[in-house]
Amino acid sequence: MDVSIIIPYYNAGNYLPDAISSVRQLLRRTDISCEIVICDDGSTDPYSIEILSGLEKEGLFTIARQPNKGPAAARNTAVKNSTGKYLVFLDSDNKLRERLVEKGIEILGSNKADVVYGNAAFFGESTKPLFTQGELNIPLLMARNYIDMCAIVRREVWETTGGFDEGEELRKGQEDWDLWLRAIKAGFRFLYVDEVLFDYRVRAASLTNDDSLERYNKAREYIYSKHPDFFKQSFFWLSDQLYAYQQDKRTPFRSFFKYLYLKYFKGGK
Repeated sequence: MDVSIIIPYYNAGNYLPDAISSVRQLLRRTDISCEIVICDDGSTDPYSIEILSGLEKEGLFTIARQPNKGPAAARNTAVKNSTGKYLVFLDSDNKLRERLVEKGIEILGSNKADVVYGNAAFFGESTKPLFTQGELNIPLLMARNYIDMCAIVRREVWETTGGFDEGEELRKGQEDWDLWLRAIKAGFRFLYVDEVLFDYRVRAASLTNDDSLERYNKAREYIYSKHPDFFKQSFFWLSDQLYAYQQDKRTPFRSFFKYLYLKYFKGGK
């Protein structure tokens, strides 16, 4: 099998049909062997369960089920039930463009990289970009995760890194950020394609989530504690960038960086 499309799924019946529609054509291609693997992470919504049952009856998809453990665990379970030498990670509310698979196979097949990613087009509640992807920059990647999960990778990336961190600290997000950092440490090569390769759905929760910043900061602290070597290398670059951008106006952010510096840099870990 050339490619496995990995889709974690939890109560997303309103969105999964769009995601599936974006990848159905891949199953019909004769030049690419492709499978679609969905892991239901303990969905409880009747409509979402019905949607998944309908897909299961088609017999075209591999569907795994597990108790609710979060998206990281769902992705890991889906990968374990897949056979592709390349993995494409697609969230159940987003849409894939065939170009990602085509370009990815071309690049990975010629051994130019191990992780291939590109730009997103935004749709849904807003078309305003929520993030911008670009060439790999480790100090910038320590500041924020700007490489979306929707990428194509060699299976060895998942195997060598041990897959996604299923810990509670990353249960609600940023598990992809951690995976990318571990992949870099393991020596895997990243290649950015300056083309739109997937469609990112902007949902109301993406725009108005009261506890998202707190969750993000907790996840970031956990990631920094896992990767103090990267943080040490990047700290002064991050500090300079933050100061230039904030002009010393947002004390909470400065305090956060000071705390991390004292804990992970000056402490000599």
